[in-house]
Amino acid sequence: MKVSKQVAIARNDQVSDNWLLVLAWWKEIAVTTLVLAVLVFVVATFVMTHYYQATVVIRPVSKADQGSSMTGLLSSVTSSVGALEGLSSDEEKDAEKYMSILTSYAFTTEIIKRSGMRQRLLEHSRGYRWFGWVPSDYGLYKAMSNRFDCDYSLKTGNLTLNFLDSDSTRADIIVQEYVDLLRDKLREKEIENASDAIASLEKESSHISDPQLQAALDGIISDQLQRRAMALVEADFSFEVIDPPVSDDSPHKPTVALDCLLALLLTPLMWVSFLIGRERLLAVLGRPGSLESNAAVPFSSKDDETVSFPPRAESRR
Repeated sequence: MKVSKQVAIARNDQVSDNWLLVLAWWKEIAVTTLVLAVLVFVVATFVMTHYYQATVVIRPVSKADQGSSMTGLLSSVTSSVGALEGLSSDEEKDAEKYMSILTSYAFTTEIIKRSGMRQRLLEHSRGYRWFGWVPSDYGLYKAMSNRFDCDYSLKTGNLTLNFLDSDSTRADIIVQEYVDLLRDKLREKEIENASDAIASLEKESSHISDPQLQAALDGIISDQLQRRAMALVEADFSFEVIDPPVSDDSPHKPTVALDCLLALLLTPLMWVSFLIGRERLLAVLGRPGSLESNAAVPFSSKDDETVSFPPRAESRR
């Protein structure tokens, strides 16, 4: 009991010493915090580049909704099996596939060429502006990827695409380019798959003499022809746009209010950590800390000054 009581008293004394140490430096802490907060506000408002975020929301369209009877039947069977085994639905799988395409190197590189973003990315590159270093294609891909983000919501089934740019209008244009290029890629892949299936089925059908099997193959070929035709003419192929591109009125980054708040919170914490660490280092080195120095000199130097008087002149006799 005595030992625990002594430990508690020692901890209380340590807390009191730290509190007194912070009080001794409160003016410096307050001034530094205020100056840094104002500096962060000025830099974030007038120096840093402001980026606006454009957002578009799309929803994957299931194969059954696209009108293919055969594909719809297969999708329903796959969905039933997936539900029993705990797998994701067709829409989730499509969304994951779309996200993989949107963030791929080939897709992003084509977006850069298609939208003319190469020169804009070079202008925002510090190495290019300061030293004339031209980044590689992979460097441009990384810079473009840092501006783009996509997220799928399991609750709503929507896929959200976001893009950042210093010009809100250009941000809307670029995120629309992502949507258009994604639809073109999916359309080309669907047409290619359907054409390959038709060619393979027609070749197989020419070697079959059974009328029933021939009729079944003709039905499958008809479904594939319908699938290819719909891929060619359907406007909302593979997905539909729920919300068209729209950008924020205020900059998405930097967040001036949040940066200033972090400066107001972190600066005092850094001060306290520095002061406590300094006191402990001085204690390890055996040198007196700030509190010990103040305690050793209770009065100011002016109080210790001796007052000298001029010599008294001898009286004349």
